[in-house]
Amino acid sequence: MKYFVLGALASGFLLYGLSMMYGATGSLSIPEVFDVISKGIPNKSVLVFGVVFVVAGLAFKLAAAPFHMWVPDVYQGAPTAVTLLIGGAPKLAAFAITMRLLVEGMIGMAPDWQQMMAVLAVLSLLIGNLAAIAQSNLKRMLAYSTIANMGFMLLAMTAGVVHDSTRRAARERVDPAIHTGRRVTRGTMRRSVRHAPTTAPIAMASPCTHVVIVWEVDG
Repeated sequence: MKYFVLGALASGFLLYGLSMMYGATGSLSIPEVFDVISKGIPNKSVLVFGVVFVVAGLAFKLAAAPFHMWVPDVYQGAPTAVTLLIGGAPKLAAFAITMRLLVEGMIGMAPDWQQMMAVLAVLSLLIGNLAAIAQSNLKRMLAYSTIANMGFMLLAMTAGVVHDSTRRAARERVDPAIHTGRRVTRGTMRRSVRHAPTTAPIAMASPCTHVVIVWEVDG
């Protein structure tokens, strides 16, 4: 019941955030949202509120604190096979949609959503590790370990920068000519964002898995 109620609430947050994103940009297409943000947003405050709700909805799917309340109970109450499924597949899907929405669609808003990711990462690391110490049930301990590991993953999204500057990363993702010094058409810019061939890497590392994810801007 807790998983059902909180899942419905998180879905409401996500849908409300996407509706505000549509109101601010006039589209739900990720490339079009990227183009609108790159040209300047008429009402940025609406989009910022939308990003807040989108991040809250994604944080529930990622089991990041303080949206983690369902994880220990679900892990403990479900059969082991179901626990393995819940601990794996939804996290991969949530990470993929997070990359699509925040990195590919709203990289121009990185200074805003990365601050939220930093708060979620710190809370997940603290709550996950400290709460796991007091657990006597193995599944609950693994649940809090999952929350702590999610904090490491969110730290990777917080650390995605270019030349020691998140704002420069956003500007270079929006306008590759800033980095390369050459003229770039809209079609070239879209291809560079989708295929990411060379120059200006945006790197994110996850200490818990020792994986480095690199986006490269412009060709």
